[in-house]
Amino acid sequence: MRLASKLTGWNIEVKSEGQKVEETESRAAGQLAGLGELDGVGPKVAEVLVKAGMADVRKLATLEEADLTTLQGIGEKTAAKIIASAKKWVAEHSAPATEAKLPAQEEQPGEPAPAAKEPEGGEQA
Repeated sequence: MRLASKLTGWNIEVKSEGQKVEETESRAAGQLAGLGELDGVGPKVAEVLVKAGMADVRKLATLEEADLTTLQGIGEKTAAKIIASAKKWVAEHSAPATEAKLPAQEEQPGEPAPAAKEPEGGEQA
């Protein structure tokens, strides 16, 4: 294994079947806990979403009701509630990007603002 790692430049980790199962179960438990924060998602619905590969709250916020109603145990009302709750979660957990000014954009007191570039060739409009 060390030789293969050196030759390929890849980091190769060998895991037993038990370690792989344990890792998968802990990841699934974390996803179930995150989905449990959403309105309309109980333990059974969370399990259905994880099995369908829809455990990402941000992904859920982009789905249509029809996407969720194809899953067993999720009706139109539940789908609408899940999507609305996911959108609310995304809005609450998104960092506002427009509030912060970049340091290069800030004007220092007593310094003139940067001048606009003149057109090339010295012509004025």
